[in-house]
Amino acid sequence: MKLNENSMTPLYRQVLEDIKAGIVSGQYEPGHKIPSEAELSEMYNVSRVTVRRAIDQLSRGGFLTSRQGKGTFVNQGVLRDKLHQPIDQLSVAEACINAGMSAGVRIIGRRAIPASAKHQSVFGSQCEDVVELVCVHTANDVPVLEEETYLPLNEFSFLLDSSLENLTSSDAVSQRTGRSAGGYAENTMEIAAAGAKLAKDLGINAGDPLFLQRVVVNDQQGMPLCMSERYAVGSRCLFDL
Repeated sequence: MKLNENSMTPLYRQVLEDIKAGIVSGQYEPGHKIPSEAELSEMYNVSRVTVRRAIDQLSRGGFLTSRQGKGTFVNQGVLRDKLHQPIDQLSVAEACINAGMSAGVRIIGRRAIPASAKHQSVFGSQCEDVVELVCVHTANDVPVLEEETYLPLNEFSFLLDSSLENLTSSDAVSQRTGRSAGGYAENTMEIAAAGAKLAKDLGINAGDPLFLQRVVVNDQQGMPLCMSERYAVGSRCLFDL
């Protein structure tokens, strides 16, 4: 492949995107070894340092695994197609099921914090503190979305120390309170860029494009239940508008 040396895109990034395209298209099958650093260096006419940087970024993103003395292999759980989700659909798990993918979620943070003016505009001025839950959703073991969810502390403090293993926060809320998501009261979408923390959590590069969806969810009675900010990886998600 001839790289564009005059492009604003760094050479390592061009190599990265071409290898990724080969993985997604099936040129490099899950479990199979990709060409060696020396072979890739010759293929792309770049230094091995450039190739190594591309492979390192793909490994961080969950696409490849390097095995010392054996080579670099395509991971079995690589996401082949973008996760296709209607913008008004509440559940990432439902989108995965519809796409024939395996859904996963892990909580990476939960704490009580003071309610902001935005929180109080949704939950009422009497709301002094909220529970913050931060989760990463995966499809076929590849991170696709990070979700920051906020609920009033006085009603949902149990989420801070409840065991949520094999249980989503929405399931825990439903089981404990009988309240469940009924639909969006607010729903906006914009484009954002990944900061250092989001990039690390999602296995992408800082500056990569994200969909930022801000939502307020009502319960089945039409009362505010929670509010969330969802950061979806632009290269791994597709939304119907």
